[in-house]
Amino acid sequence: MIKNSLLTTLVTLGLAASAYSTATLTFSGGELLDASGVILTDNSIIAIFADNNGDSLFPTSFELAGQTLVQGGLYGGNGGDELLFLMNSGIGAFGPGTFNGQLTALVYDDRLAAGTELSIYWFDQLSSDLILDTTVDYGTWVSTTIDTFSGGDNALILPTDPSTVTISYFDNVFAPGAQATPLDFTADQTITIVPEPTGASLLALASGMFMLRRNRKK
Repeated sequence: MIKNSLLTTLVTLGLAASAYSTATLTFSGGELLDASGVILTDNSIIAIFADNNGDSLFPTSFELAGQTLVQGGLYGGNGGDELLFLMNSGIGAFGPGTFNGQLTALVYDDRLAAGTELSIYWFDQLSSDLILDTTVDYGTWVSTTIDTFSGGDNALILPTDPSTVTISYFDNVFAPGAQATPLDFTADQTITIVPEPTGASLLALASGMFMLRRNRKK
């Protein structure tokens, strides 16, 4: 039976001296699982991405392939989503498969604002150089629904500024009726490189473009 799988984000916001306000975000969560459904090993990498381009999409396995995780970096299409925060599982947390970390002085400005969607990624067996190759399994959790059953008072988004909110998602095996399931917290995706096009596929593409050009001329 899965233990207490609590995904909690406590966000405390204060007004900055500038025209913008700043946020201090404390992220706590768990219990995250690897590709086999086993509790994630200590020192696994946890990443928080922000949908600051506003397309409600987060980086895919193809877009992450070969990339190095760097806090503040942009990943994915349409200008990219910002990697807000990196931390490790089991370090200063509440046990294996959990994480706990604090991001300070996050500025609410033209790129980040109240309502910006967030996503949590966890990476299984990622090397210390933080390069995402095809041996890396990972999981993601995104939710724009408040899980009040689990004690949450805000969805997985940046809260109204300024405010203090709790974002919680329990595993419904631990707490029947909760929004999340064990599968939601499993690293069930793998970094994948887009295959190089073959000669046959290139010929088919060229043929299709030729037919499209002929049709347009009519």
